[in-house]
Amino acid sequence: MYMAVFEPDATARISQPHMALPALPAAAAGDPLRAAIDAVFAAVTAYGEDHPALLREIRSFCAEHATSAGPPSEPA
Repeated sequence: MYMAVFEPDATARISQPHMALPALPAAAAGDPLRAAIDAVFAAVTAYGEDHPALLREIRSFCAEHATSAGPPSEPA
């Protein structure tokens, strides 16, 4: 087995809108936790090198909206 180790090409560019596309079907997945994880992964990939700022914003949002009551209940 061979494994190549190299530094990524800093001049290579990605299309951020295209990298974000997987977030759309991920958000519609049947399992809400899996949907959230996949959507965040797609967002981090699209955000690029400054993704720690995005993760800080996500953590801050979740902390502000967290409750001790547990997950929301399904509407009747």
